[in-house]
Amino acid sequence: MRGGARVRAGVDFPSVGGHLRSSTWALLALWLVAPAPAQALDLPDPTALAERFFERLYGFDALEAYEVRGGRVPIHFALARRWREGKAEIFIKIQAPRAVSKWAVLLRHSGRRSDDLFVFVPYIGSDGRVFRVTAILAQEQALSGGLPLGEISPIAPGELAYARLPDRQVGGEPCYVVAGEPRHRGLGFERVELAISPESGMALESRYYAGSRETRRVLISPDEIGDFGERRLPVRRRIVMSASLDPETDKPRIVELILRNLVLEPNLPDWLFTKHNLRVQHFPSF
Repeated sequence: MRGGARVRAGVDFPSVGGHLRSSTWALLALWLVAPAPAQALDLPDPTALAERFFERLYGFDALEAYEVRGGRVPIHFALARRWREGKAEIFIKIQAPRAVSKWAVLLRHSGRRSDDLFVFVPYIGSDGRVFRVTAILAQEQALSGGLPLGEISPIAPGELAYARLPDRQVGGEPCYVVAGEPRHRGLGFERVELAISPESGMALESRYYAGSRETRRVLISPDEIGDFGERRLPVRRRIVMSASLDPETDKPRIVELILRNLVLEPNLPDWLFTKHNLRVQHFPSF
């Protein structure tokens, strides 16, 4: 075509002196067919990252059996969790050692204030009593000499406001880092920092703070995340209890929470999550 050249995109370019030099043609062709400059990848939404992690960890019905190591003797307990519309009911039956085997715990998740936490405490020569315990205190304390309630109590969608922090590596694996601040005072901490693996979606490191003081740190190794049907869950969590010192070493106490058994989506009856059942302590076998 005289006076110009039409390219496939349908754009006319004027000729210079009646024709275009071959080098100019080449540059124009590259400009037209080359892909657009790569755009920076969108950073994952911090709220979606964090809430997806907590959903993976807590957001389903389950029967779970755990062993807790780190005290003078291991503690074994079973847990039934029922999850409905972002809230959980949890019944915990302590099985060993014998000294605390009659204890039981009922947690009713609130989502807007401190959870309802009831503990059955047996007495020698009597049936015992049910006490309501402040869930905030229980977050930092190891109930019954070693029950890590902070790792058992769920965090539901909407309970924290999230923001991104600079990425960092945990155990040699690159992680997104998300900071969360509670929207109410019932969670027992003022800030949490989650280092979330893009590969597993699990927080390989969780740091909980009261003001500027770190109260506990939870570590999950990528090698200790197991496949359970359609879910991937940590089989071992290491909890550094910064607010509790080991009397023998005068260092922060380290507790291991080990998943020993799991049943997904069981049929859990209403009576299981009652204060009456705290006293009689019926629990499904699994």
